Amino acid sequence: MDFTTVEQSDADMVEILADLVQDYLEAIVRYADTSRAFFVMWGAAIPSEAALGPIFAADDARFRHGAETLLRAGRTNGTVAPDIDPAAAAVAVIGMVRGIAAQYLIAPDAFDLPAAAHACRTFVKRTLTAP
Repeated sequence: MDFTTVEQSDADMVEILADLVQDYLEAIVRYADTSRAFFVMWGAAIPSEAALGPIFAADDARFRHGAETLLRAGRTNGTVAPDIDPAAAAVAVIGMVRGIAAQYLIAPDAFDLPAAAHACRTFVKRTLTAP
């Protein structure tokens, strides 16, 4: 998604973020091998001395920044609740989808991923939508 024009949009930014959440989780299934490789390398980037650390930190920052940009634009256009901290909410949303994706990749039969994606959409919409 191109986030450069989103600040000027009157679109429902919560709906866009909810779509992003669902698309991310659907992509985990569609591209399971690639997703698994990503998460293995992402996990390898966690130790402080890991050579991959800066690469994955930059990728995570871009992902969070995109979500934060949507949330800031939504506060500006009135689709995101005014009491939402865009930076903190972006961390929460990205953490939610990455955590669910990791759980699915470890044990794909442990839970219903489409139901979890629906729950995430509902959570995002109920939590972030302006009254």
